[in-house]
Amino acid sequence: MDRISNLHFGSPGNSLEVRVLRKWTLQFRKDETWFIVIDEHLLARKTKQGSIQTSLLVTRCYRIKDYTCTEPDKYQKVLDHPVHINIGEASTIEEIPNRNTLPLTWFCFSPRSHFQMIADKILEHPDFVGVLINMKDRKKKRQGTIHAYDFNR
Repeated sequence: MDRISNLHFGSPGNSLEVRVLRKWTLQFRKDETWFIVIDEHLLARKTKQGSIQTSLLVTRCYRIKDYTCTEPDKYQKVLDHPVHINIGEASTIEEIPNRNTLPLTWFCFSPRSHFQMIADKILEHPDFVGVLINMKDRKKKRQGTIHAYDFNR
């Protein structure tokens, strides 16, 4: 059994036990369905077949084999992980009973300094809650500085 943390470009498609956290289709890539899966680490993966889209349900646990590990391009990098896994018709997907060892949620907290660093370079920053579109400090006489964040969901 492999772990998400061990995956790298060119890894063999060994068996992974994961939980599906999120599923979406990109606006301009209707033939691809994207999933976020988790074991103790987080990974994004994409599929190109509609049959697989209906095979994987959010919050369910699966054992997946015979996938490929690819490097994400700058338009596909939705998570801080060096690879994505692609699953297709040759992949094996088996639903497994709910595993208490597979988390139901995942969080990655970013300090304000991180947002300030990327806000200078990138106007929009993807996040699980939404897309950060604006960050500003507001001065109030009695309360001091208030940090304001605007998100599109």
